[in-house]
Amino acid sequence: MLTSSHVSSARFIALLCAMAMTAPGCADETVGSTIDTGVTTDGSPGDGSVDARADGAATDTGVVMADSGDLVDTGTAADDAATDMDGAVADDAAVDLDAFSETDAFSATDAFVAADAFVATDAFVATDAFVAAGCGNSVLDGAEQCDDGNIRNLDGCDSACRYEVFDRLTDLQISRAMAPAACTPRTNALGNAFSTTALGQVNPLLRTDIHDGNINILVQAIGLDDLTGVTDPSLQLGVVGASVDTTHGAWPAAGNPIDWWFWADHSGVDAMGLPTALLPASLAARTFTAGPMRVTLPLSLGGSVSILTLNSARIIAAVNAAPAPNRPAPPPGSLAAGLTVFQTITATSATQGLCGNVTVQSLAQIPVPMALTAGAGACGACAGSHAYTYCGAGVAVGPTCNSLLDVMVGGCKVFGCLITAVTATQPDVAGSGTVRALTVGTGSHVPMSQITGNVDAYSSYLTFTANRAHATGETCGVTADCMPGMTCTASVCR
Repeated sequence: MLTSSHVSSARFIALLCAMAMTAPGCADETVGSTIDTGVTTDGSPGDGSVDARADGAATDTGVVMADSGDLVDTGTAADDAATDMDGAVADDAAVDLDAFSETDAFSATDAFVAADAFVATDAFVATDAFVAAGCGNSVLDGAEQCDDGNIRNLDGCDSACRYEVFDRLTDLQISRAMAPAACTPRTNALGNAFSTTALGQVNPLLRTDIHDGNINILVQAIGLDDLTGVTDPSLQLGVVGASVDTTHGAWPAAGNPIDWWFWADHSGVDAMGLPTALLPASLAARTFTAGPMRVTLPLSLGGSVSILTLNSARIIAAVNAAPAPNRPAPPPGSLAAGLTVFQTITATSATQGLCGNVTVQSLAQIPVPMALTAGAGACGACAGSHAYTYCGAGVAVGPTCNSLLDVMVGGCKVFGCLITAVTATQPDVAGSGTVRALTVGTGSHVPMSQITGNVDAYSSYLTFTANRAHATGETCGVTADCMPGMTCTASVCR
């Protein structure tokens, strides 16, 4: 079950006060009470309250960092006891502040790791506010599911020593059907604009690019307690684009393997390596239900990878009982005994899939598929249709070529304008107020004046399948893109 990822300012101040550090809000502590920092030796949070104690009890900070980097409890001492650097400080004993040195108390690497502990939102890496004692020491301790010797994400074992559950989409298809009941709206304006013939040209492009490892979309289950995929009332599903980790060899010709390795796209993760697109989710009777939330998908429909943005996205997907959950291949290399993880996901029935509202601006960035621009299947210039220009492989939409939005608004008839491939369709979801009408002008383009700042969208519905996968890092442009301690080398954080 997903636990709180935020730490209250009151608890943090209490922790500073307990360490004899000066901080705003620290009050003089009276004899007979002790401050609970909210952290115990097993990594579970306390309540941050002031607990009553008998007169003469020692002030228990709850946290002293030993040389090993583990969190230990200072304990208590009787009245007039001697001061012990790693033990308790008695009520009347002298306190040696040197006992709290950088290396023995709170060091940047042993206690609060700058990027692996706090982010801009004050979230902690660990699910229980602190990384559990022993996590990151390469030894499986207590309830750890894994321990790879660090407390970073995106390496198979997350910052709290839990197995990172990733699945890679092995198929993604635009559907013409009405979206599942959970979707709002269910009309699926995008899918219904395409004829069966047109989708017969578009969907195979998606399937081929995914099969060949050119398009990689990862779904991460964060905070999932039941790794066999049966039930969990509260977790999150993250969606992030990725690329094949080439250090593990060539992508297999058979395509879509289980337990292959991928680098997460830096643009889709935060400073801690967690997906920026996170959908609140639950798991019941082997079915994930997630959303609504905005997600982005890297797609290649017109020979160039573009980002499809879906507002109010929802995911409904079944965890397959067969093949049965098993022990994943590395990473990480060190897994708890008996740990098994589900292998595949299916979201292809009428009640499953990915739905959301595709923004006008994202459709304007997706090039028109080549199949609609050349040959017998090319869109013709006639009533309810326009002729369109292909941008070229790897070429972005520009003034001299057309986008998928142009086709949606202008329509497309093929085979001498005898068969409608794409019915001219307006957005059906208003971003604010009412939907703005779009038109096609010179060069069969929707004018930029109608696109810029337009937050309207087309309702959509896609089906998918996915296999278990591994994240082994993230891509980067510069070292600043990477988590602390990592360096951007050959476009990958290492």
